[in-house]
Amino acid sequence: MVDTGADKMWMARLFPAYQLNTVLINNALSSMSWAISGTIAAKLLNPDTPMLTVVGDGAFHMSSAEIATAKKNNIPLTILIWDDSGYGLIKWKMEMELNEHSNVDFDNPDFIKIAEAYGGNGYVVKGRDDLEEKLKTCLEKDQGINIIVAPVDYKDNMKLTEELNRQSK
Repeated sequence: MVDTGADKMWMARLFPAYQLNTVLINNALSSMSWAISGTIAAKLLNPDTPMLTVVGDGAFHMSSAEIATAKKNNIPLTILIWDDSGYGLIKWKMEMELNEHSNVDFDNPDFIKIAEAYGGNGYVVKGRDDLEEKLKTCLEKDQGINIIVAPVDYKDNMKLTEELNRQSK
């Protein structure tokens, strides 16, 4: 499940789906913060299938209480948080349309401590290879609550916009 935000824009462009209904991205009304509860529902329907929730830090703030639902019902939950300390997609659109942004940046709590508070495991990604390793670790064991924090550089969003503009000409 991929939540709405800058993470959605990147995942839609760069994450391959090899089977139908294995990468779910909400493109309807772009409802932010649906992915954690959506993953819980999908896991109930497919208990033997490892699943990953991808959320930005803003969407995580809006829906992190759902972790208690997963914990209470013994539903394995692995969450990959894109940490850019802001509402990345809103900031991105403001930059494109207004050449500035405001009131979209925030400070994050310690996501590792949040994972531990639910009896789970928390990880911080230190690079591409490290991300792959942490995803494999969490998805192969498919147990408990796992939060993987991937710090992202917001400036790459604007680089993607420039590249897409170049490609469309």
